[in-house]
Amino acid sequence: MTTALARYTSPAQLSVQEMMSIGDLFAQSGLFTDIRGAAQATTKIIAGQELGIPPFAAMNGFHIIKGKAAMGANLGAQPALNELDNDKLLSACYGAAGL
Repeated sequence: MTTALARYTSPAQLSVQEMMSIGDLFAQSGLFTDIRGAAQATTKIIAGQELGIPPFAAMNGFHIIKGKAAMGANLGAQPALNELDNDKLLSACYGAAGL
């Protein structure tokens, strides 16, 4: 078993139908209390896809505030983290000494 960090590699862009299907599934799950239906869930997924963020992370990281999707702070660092390789990420978190 490895303990190395794995980088998420995005599959090909999701089609509108796939995003709508995932949005409907997320809306029906009841896990996301800030959405009122599949359309809002799909909107969050589309916003995430535009930034290279996977659907579940987009659902957790975008918030509906006064009818608009707002990116949470946890997603703000994601593009920068995606550019770091594992060694650079560990060095940034734990310093040159490592773990």
